[in-house]
Amino acid sequence: TNLIKESIRMGFNDFGDFYYAHGHLGEAFKSYVRTRDYCTSSKHIIHMCLNVILVSIEMGQFMHVSNYVGKAEQTPEVQDPIIVAKLRCALGLAHLEAKHYKLAARK
Repeated sequence: TNLIKESIRMGFNDFGDFYYAHGHLGEAFKSYVRTRDYCTSSKHIIHMCLNVILVSIEMGQFMHVSNYVGKAEQTPEVQDPIIVAKLRCALGLAHLEAKHYKLAARK
């Protein structure tokens, strides 16, 4: 079953990448969110969150950014400094958009 889940997850990621490359941000968002049900490791969850965050920033949907940063931060293996930096930057942008300037500066 894990191989089937992995194949489905990769398919949704490929769809999301395709839609994102062609400017269909709403469809890319849907495809990336659908991978959530098929994530079998912490690495998959973090990858899904980063994809959703990227598309959400471009769509101007900063509530999704905050939610998915929180989900990624709750993942046990989020220790890579590059991933942590990306998550902090995204959350900083969400705080800026919400006009919470002190919080944005701290992130």
